[in-house]
Amino acid sequence: MYLPGERGKMRAAGADRDRVVGLLNTAYTEGRLSEDEYDARLDSALSARTYTDLDQVVADLPVAPATAVTTAAKATAVTPAAKINGLAIASLACGLAQFAFGPLATIPAIVCGHMARGQIKHTGEQGRAWRWRA
Repeated sequence: MYLPGERGKMRAAGADRDRVVGLLNTAYTEGRLSEDEYDARLDSALSARTYTDLDQVVADLPVAPATAVTTAAKATAVTPAAKINGLAIASLACGLAQFAFGPLATIPAIVCGHMARGQIKHTGEQGRAWRWRA
C-alpha cells in the first residue's frame, strides 16, 4: 500500500515502460525529438525503475506524465465492434435474391429474419438495423 503522494516512488511495471516508449515513438515521429535524444530517452525509459524515472523521460514533452498514463490508457481503451448476426445477413441476402429469383426467396428471408431477431435479443449482436415506428 502507498500513500497518495508516494506514487512516484513505486516501482514501474513493464507495461508502464511500454506506454512511455509509445509516447517517445509518437514524439519522435512528430519531430519533437532528434534521433540522439530519442535513443537516449529510450534507454532511460527501458531502464527506469520507478514512476519518477519514467516521468523524467517525458517531462518536457506535451504528453501526460507516466503516473497518469495508466489511467488515461484505461479511459481510452478501444471497445471491439459487435458481431453481426449471420442469420440477419442471410435474411438480407435472401431478400435481395428475390429480385433475381422471384418470390421463391421471400420465404427463407422471412424465416431467417425471425430467427435472427430472436438470436439478437439474446446475444446482443448487431443486425437489427431498422425499426418501424408508428
